[in-house]
Amino acid sequence: MPDGKHTFYGGHHLATLQSALEVTTHGRVLTIATTPRVSHAVPTGDPFRRLVLRFCGPTCDTTVKTYTFAVIHTYVDGVMRVTKDTRMQANTSRQLPVPEDAFGWELRVYYADPRLAEHLPEQEVSMAVATGVFASPASPPEP
Repeated sequence: MPDGKHTFYGGHHLATLQSALEVTTHGRVLTIATTPRVSHAVPTGDPFRRLVLRFCGPTCDTTVKTYTFAVIHTYVDGVMRVTKDTRMQANTSRQLPVPEDAFGWELRVYYADPRLAEHLPEQEVSMAVATGVFASPASPPEP
């Protein structure tokens, strides 16, 4: 924080998000990792913020599989409680198998409460952080 002021770019700044996360592929494994620039969980902030990694079919209009990185809240005895935390923690990485029928992937950050998303401008709902394609889907098994 410059001069102790909370004036740095945050989660709505694409370059900041891209510098916080690194996505690599090796064969049919995708690795998502926080970079050394991150000293807290990603995403952070409002309880409905989440990162969604989506494996795509021939076009990204088709979703093959998704992974969500977020804090999951549920009501327990009438009180909202954190029941699961799947966010990317500082200094961590996760290796995810690429589905056989995936042609590409997209990592997107969502800001808006899903119940309100259809009423908001797209830039207030989500932003693509990174995308990629695979050379080809996995070869079908030999007979």
